[in-house]
Amino acid sequence: MSNKKLYKNFEIHYDGTCPLCNNFMNSVSKSKQVKDTFSFSTKPPYNNTEKFKKGIAVVNKNTGEILWKDEALLIIGENLDGWRGILMKVFGLLPRFMRRIIYNCISINRHFLSKFITRKDTNN
Repeated sequence: MSNKKLYKNFEIHYDGTCPLCNNFMNSVSKSKQVKDTFSFSTKPPYNNTEKFKKGIAVVNKNTGEILWKDEALLIIGENLDGWRGILMKVFGLLPRFMRRIIYNCISINRHFLSKFITRKDTNN
């Protein structure tokens, strides 16, 4: 994974029905570098609906390569600034098996966790 900027060559696919995923993608999309590098979609990549299973994937539009779950987060993390970028870089230092365990635990419980993590809209 190189650090050079590839304008709009990556597409992030995420679960649009999950409040935790939406909150994360909203905060990620505020980064200027992420806006220049990624486009966003709530649909599964290509014909990979079965493998996607409402997680996160990053598609390289030039090569067609699809990175899933924790590997997708690492690609996103390379382009984040501030504390989110630092957190993602620390996540990348963990061994792959630990990253997958952490990702899967959060992924399985994301709807439950979203009750505690996402901000509530106070404009009701």
